[in-house]
Amino acid sequence: MDSHDYVTEYAEKTKSGEILAPKSVISIFSMLADEIQDADQGGRWVFDPAKGNRPKEFARRFLKHTKGKWAGQAVCFELWQAAISQAVFGFYDRDGNRRFHELALLVPRKCGKSTIAAVWVLYGLLADNEQSAEIYCLASTYKQAFDVIFTQCFDFVRLSPSLNKRLTKRKYDLYDSRTRSKLEPLAAMRPDALDGKNAHMAVLDEAHAITNLDLWSTMRQSVAARSNPIIIVVSSAGRGTESLYMQMRTLGLKVANGEVPLEHYLPVIYEASAENWESEEEWFRANPSLSSVKSLQDMREKFARAQHVPTDAVSFKAKDLGIQALESSLTWLEYADLQKATTETWSIEDFRGFVGVCGVDLSLVGDLTSACVLLHKGDTWYCHSHLWLPAQTLEEHTTKDKIPYPAWIEQGYVSLSYGGGGSYVDHADVQRWFESIVHELGISISFVAYDPWGSRDFVRRMEEESGFGRDGSVMVPVRQGSQTLSAPFQQLTAEWKSGLVQVDNPCCLWTCSNVTVEQEKRNQTWLPAKARGRMRTDGFSALLCAYVVASEHLTELKRWE
Repeated sequence: MDSHDYVTEYAEKTKSGEILAPKSVISIFSMLADEIQDADQGGRWVFDPAKGNRPKEFARRFLKHTKGKWAGQAVCFELWQAAISQAVFGFYDRDGNRRFHELALLVPRKCGKSTIAAVWVLYGLLADNEQSAEIYCLASTYKQAFDVIFTQCFDFVRLSPSLNKRLTKRKYDLYDSRTRSKLEPLAAMRPDALDGKNAHMAVLDEAHAITNLDLWSTMRQSVAARSNPIIIVVSSAGRGTESLYMQMRTLGLKVANGEVPLEHYLPVIYEASAENWESEEEWFRANPSLSSVKSLQDMREKFARAQHVPTDAVSFKAKDLGIQALESSLTWLEYADLQKATTETWSIEDFRGFVGVCGVDLSLVGDLTSACVLLHKGDTWYCHSHLWLPAQTLEEHTTKDKIPYPAWIEQGYVSLSYGGGGSYVDHADVQRWFESIVHELGISISFVAYDPWGSRDFVRRMEEESGFGRDGSVMVPVRQGSQTLSAPFQQLTAEWKSGLVQVDNPCCLWTCSNVTVEQEKRNQTWLPAKARGRMRTDGFSALLCAYVVASEHLTELKRWE
């Protein structure tokens, strides 16, 4: 029986730099190594290295590779895989209950994540001492769930005389009659995918494709009746800011940094630095199996192409380096730059008594409408934003945009509007929001910037009914051409990348992630555009309108700080 402590070995080698790894991975394993020391001294957790190594020994004894140059050879873990597996299966409380019930393994492609996930799945099915175990492989579609981890498991079984004799391939699952346990693939995007399930283990593949952010809580509910359950997410990075991958990554980095104490959640996140992605040293940090399993030469060839083909650069960063991409291949901002707008904790209440500039992007029938107030303090712009959605289109927008509008509505970032019985946004809702900025928040509005196209009635009502234009504020049309927008757009870009723009609304931030740049080389002008036809940029449009006017009157705004 193997009782070697791989967790501490990996912690020491990553901390010393002998093995390159991201800071978050070093932090997680350093904490685990410290807890092993505490366990030896009677701490809260018990660490049993031999028990933690059982999945590794199960793989070595029963499983053989099914493809490529290792076909027919026993499945042997690399150090990083052995350390993660031992941490998951080796930590227990004093009553013998498994410590970690949730694992997020976020790692670039071709590093063996599907292989190790299949090992854990078969171990959970056959060797985890659970009667009537229900094990589920999930992915965004049934085909993905069946083709990757489930098929890998079936191929392992097919090449193992012992396992092939014990397990039966039925129509929808693999079945163990000895313990009445089963392994079944499921489509995670189905709302009822886990209804009525009593899972012992659930493994979700490619979480970047999952936009149902409630899925994780649903998975947790499905294992609630088991004594030693575990939920595992294995995924490479992808595109977009609103996915289960991003939810797990954001939470995982906070756990690694010590910001959030979640003792039953183990995040292991391999990713390169977005600023130094061209460095081969960063490639090794992000790819724990680079050179041993994943080809360094192949990485170099992809990198050479990525330097000349923007779409290849996006794919290379996301899939080979773990750097999440935005929706468009030619986005206005990289993901790391976009997130600079969320680095400060602030409230619109902090600006009571300030003077701000508002912006609005009114919608056609069925579309989003956005409004914002832009304020300045120190060297930084603060954007307080709100968006409206026609009530009748909520389900359609949620499905087509793959965005959690219901959650944002509940959190107060988006409101439903019932113009025309819910078929369009009633601009009176926007009008009332601007009035609340003045009367409830105590912020004076010096200018309201708007796109003049289709805004005549709204402007009239703002002036005649709400008093804008008579109380010292001015309604300012901002025409949507390069002559008006190019210079402010470039200036806003520079300030955003410097961390001088803060946005308090995730829906607005999502619309900013959908912006691309159209450049006119002859005149060196910039214009914002949509990444794709269905993508929403309404929040950004309101922000840019406000910025065009606010940047022109910055001296006046500073007097009120």
